[in-house]
Amino acid sequence: MVIVGPQSYRSTRLFMAGSIHVFTIGFQPGGFHALFGVPMTELVDQGAVARDVIGAAASDLRDAVMLAPDFGARVDAAHRWTAMRMTSARPVDQVGWLAAALQRSGGRLRIKALAERAMLSERQFARRFESQIGLKPKLFARTVRFNSVLSAKAQAPQSTWTELAHRAGYADQSHFVRDCQALAGAAPRDFFSEWLQSR
Repeated sequence: MVIVGPQSYRSTRLFMAGSIHVFTIGFQPGGFHALFGVPMTELVDQGAVARDVIGAAASDLRDAVMLAPDFGARVDAAHRWTAMRMTSARPVDQVGWLAAALQRSGGRLRIKALAERAMLSERQFARRFESQIGLKPKLFARTVRFNSVLSAKAQAPQSTWTELAHRAGYADQSHFVRDCQALAGAAPRDFFSEWLQSR
């Protein structure tokens, strides 16, 4: 069982064959930090053994999920585990909520405006954001915007990359292509076909 931290670029490709069952729990921005108090900068671009990060709680989750008879029971087990952890969790603070708002906006909110809403300087906001989310605010916004284009392409495959890039807020397609090379290490068409297969 592994914890995959925030990813700033694609550094790993997995090629798997045969019958594989994967159970994934995704956390909202700031959620994992609130549950476990782990500085998210320690997990950026990492895949770590869960027990090394969160201790015995990882074994409890693994056992509960693996002993469940079907997918629905696995989900229930994960919900019970999360609810138990939440009784001792710190609350998600305003920086976490603003990170979630930035994600919902598709990465379109201005970082300066978010810092003002948190009543922090941009430097203070960036430092707290990085500790709770793992990535600097502008890089997080880039990854969110990039992912929004991929999701839109999956929903409307007939749309061109140019149309989707403009809708997501890119100035032009070349900016999107540069982000794709920087974040995914491939041209949009090549990466998208791999991305679709992994979903």
